[in-house]
Amino acid sequence: DLGSASIGWALVELDSYHHPTGLLNAAVRIFEPGVEGSSLDIEQGKDKSKAVARREARLHRRQLRRRAARQRDLFLLLQGKGFLPAASDSSADLSSQRHQVLNGLDRALATELRLNIAAQDAEAVEQVLPYYLRKLALDRKLTAYELGRVFYHLIQRRGFKSNRREGKKQDEEIGEVKASISELSAQIAASGARTLGEYYAGLNPHERRIRNRWTARSMYEHEFSLIWQS
Repeated sequence: DLGSASIGWALVELDSYHHPTGLLNAAVRIFEPGVEGSSLDIEQGKDKSKAVARREARLHRRQLRRRAARQRDLFLLLQGKGFLPAASDSSADLSSQRHQVLNGLDRALATELRLNIAAQDAEAVEQVLPYYLRKLALDRKLTAYELGRVFYHLIQRRGFKSNRREGKKQDEEIGEVKASISELSAQIAASGARTLGEYYAGLNPHERRIRNRWTARSMYEHEFSLIWQS
């Protein structure tokens, strides 16, 4: 007899006709259940597996590995196709090379852009350079390095996309995320911006935070499509 926290057994004596004639022995093995919750929770199916924390940690590590791999692969691809410069120190590890290339490129692009833009846009170039490039990409042809910087920035923030369900608590969290995304969409529409990048490029980061906002995957897909068409 298999239960949620025990296994009961009995050894029955049989006669020559296989009819039970006696009970030889019986016992129960009680063990710690692999779930969290009271006996009533277990009976009603409201228990929670003790492996949830391990599974969530494993999924988080997997997400981090995949994100790092996507960024590494795109960085190398853009470099190979001439959309990002080579690192000055090729002996450094890839992470250090990436940091070196992007920081140096940002300084060079900001310096060049400041020479060709209106004074009121100079601060935007300093504070939100990648977003400013994403805004420019909607209306004019970018240089190879500018476009490479835009594409790499897009893969760093891919937005939320729901693809599975994990119960009531997860649904509540997703509901809050979607509400936040809906609010952001309304702000983008009210500002007249065509894309998420253009909207962020128009914000003053000293007055309103750009990071730590929920965004939707569809926002990035839409922006990529417009930039690609342009």
